[in-house]
Amino acid sequence: MFFADKHIPAVVKEHGQLIKVYGRVLEVYFADYTPTIETALQQNQPLMMAVQPLTITDVFRVKLGDRQAVWGGV
Repeated sequence: MFFADKHIPAVVKEHGQLIKVYGRVLEVYFADYTPTIETALQQNQPLMMAVQPLTITDVFRVKLGDRQAVWGGV
């Protein structure tokens, strides 16, 4: 997802898990992606939003919570 500013929408914080952050681009994992979540994301007016397959590295980040890798080593 790519939003106009660096603010992470509440719907992402509440229902998703960040996999990686590249400036304003967010890679987010949603365990249970529903139409309600889709609507909430669209209300935040993403400039771009695309479904991508998870890599094995992404699975480890989601399951083990590698916060340092998510924020690019910060």
